[in-house]
Amino acid sequence: ERDIDPEQKGVLRVLGRASTQWAGSQRFDLFYLIHYDASSRPSPGEVIPEHREDPRDATLAWLGPRFSGKLDFRPVGEIRYWLDGAVVGGRETIFSLEEVEDDLLQVTGHTTVNVAGWAFDGGLNWLIDAALEPTLTVGYAVGSGDGASASKWDRTFRQTGLHRNNNKFNGVDRFRYYGELFRPELSNIRILTLAVGLSFLGSSSLELLYHRYRQYAPAEFQRGIRIKADPDGEHLQLGQAWEVILGVEEWEHIEVELIGAYFRAGRAFGILAGQDAFQVVLKTDFNF
Repeated sequence: ERDIDPEQKGVLRVLGRASTQWAGSQRFDLFYLIHYDASSRPSPGEVIPEHREDPRDATLAWLGPRFSGKLDFRPVGEIRYWLDGAVVGGRETIFSLEEVEDDLLQVTGHTTVNVAGWAFDGGLNWLIDAALEPTLTVGYAVGSGDGASASKWDRTFRQTGLHRNNNKFNGVDRFRYYGELFRPELSNIRILTLAVGLSFLGSSSLELLYHRYRQYAPAEFQRGIRIKADPDGEHLQLGQAWEVILGVEEWEHIEVELIGAYFRAGRAFGILAGQDAFQVVLKTDFNF
């Protein structure tokens, strides 16, 4: 049992999708997911081992449409688009935990809130009919937020827990399209993405990306981020990121990916505003 993530233990998920296609390359999908956490809930005052820490239990449901497709504007090029929406609703219980000894936590209380959030993600890829097949991308995503921590309603969107936020624009490699370094969940955030991509050789590509991050509502917590700092709860500007993604797949059994990322913290990180973070990753896959 110690090998099971306590946040996943006792969780039942039911999910499905319906889709239709028209006019050759236009598509509509409708997704749903139901999340029910049947794990045991500790009582206030109870002491639990740290490896059983599960600060949240929830019964939630997501529903969302997706429109996607491509439009031919030759000789100028081709436009690909996506437009996603989602709502989430249900109830969530948050447990307050305090360390009492090494590897032991005590439950000091809990709060149950009604959840009602929404999210949107849309964008365009313009594939230009020219040498190196340049691609221009603009995307905008927003997940609702709620700064009223004392309310019985939480209007902050949260993703399903099954999300990867990983795809590709027109290159050979998939990447985290909300940012390889910052990696936020689409929750209480607005994300603007601009990108330029080039294809070269037989099966290689280069992507240059820019992300601007802002909170939807000022809060002292941001879901999913890899930066080891918390926002100040007063300012919205989380920061900006610039990224380079190079993929080379010119050989039958070898794939190479090089990722470089730079993040500059915004005013929401208080005294850390203007501080930098860097990341360089080299991946090599051998396929047999």
